[in-house]
Amino acid sequence: MIIQLTNSLIPCVVDDEDWFLFALWKYSWRAKWSSDKKYLYVCASVRLPDKVTTIYLHRLLLGLTKKKIEGHHKDNDPFNNRRDNLEPLERNDHIQEHIRNPGPPKEDDIPF
Repeated sequence: MIIQLTNSLIPCVVDDEDWFLFALWKYSWRAKWSSDKKYLYVCASVRLPDKVTTIYLHRLLLGLTKKKIEGHHKDNDPFNNRRDNLEPLERNDHIQEHIRNPGPPKEDDIPF
């Protein structure tokens, strides 16, 4: 299933089985750079009674709620959110994985 992002021509891919997440919740999904411009994420803003918060698609699909557990894209493609491409990793393991297999997209490589 393809999700069209609001700020990018690059399609975001998820498993067809996850269609209900997008049918039930009408979020406006967008690509967002981390504050250090090293990592790109697919996210949406959600209005709660007392604040607006950001949810990240890969964390939603993995059911992650603890900050010490991070979602890792095995192929380093933040637009590939198929479940077989995602895995939960503890922060230190996630850092080591990116040291062994660098390759997140660079800001200049992504057409917005």
